[in-house]
Amino acid sequence: MDHIKKYINKAFEVMSAGHFVSANSSKAEVRKLYEVIEQYFEDFYQYFQPLNFVLERGTNYFCFSREQPRQMVEQKVERFYKYIDYLAFFRTYDNMFSEGTRFTLSDIEQRCKTNTDLLEILNRMNFDKDTIRERITKIIEQMTRDSFFECENPETESYKVLSSYNYFEEIIEMLDVDQVEK
Repeated sequence: MDHIKKYINKAFEVMSAGHFVSANSSKAEVRKLYEVIEQYFEDFYQYFQPLNFVLERGTNYFCFSREQPRQMVEQKVERFYKYIDYLAFFRTYDNMFSEGTRFTLSDIEQRCKTNTDLLEILNRMNFDKDTIRERITKIIEQMTRDSFFECENPETESYKVLSSYNYFEEIIEMLDVDQVEK
């Protein structure tokens, strides 16, 4: 366990807060943490298991999961339903929108002004009477807080889609399948 000792606290700090460790982060310390967890996955898994944290390996990301009562799981699923519109919004913006995609807030704003489908999805979301830019900003800020996006340059408002976006897509697909089956 000595070989992972200096990374344990950082891994716990990041993932216990509900964030992801993504392989394609622009932050060198996050990429290094990903590499170490990838290399010593079993050791990390064994370390966190007695703490009731299950280390999950996704497609180019790591995160924690925990056993939760059914009611909490149902509440979590309800919260994720709002993300269905987010996914539709970004897929309408760019049907190839996925891990590694780079974009700017201005690009999306301009596309909303010329693409009625994109604007319609944005208008369907429950926002106050904010401007198009303010609504897009709220979505991007939420996705950044949830560690699906990372701001690469605050001055140009340019962002990168992180590997953890794969988790986001997988969850939304499960919700969609669940809706179809009901």
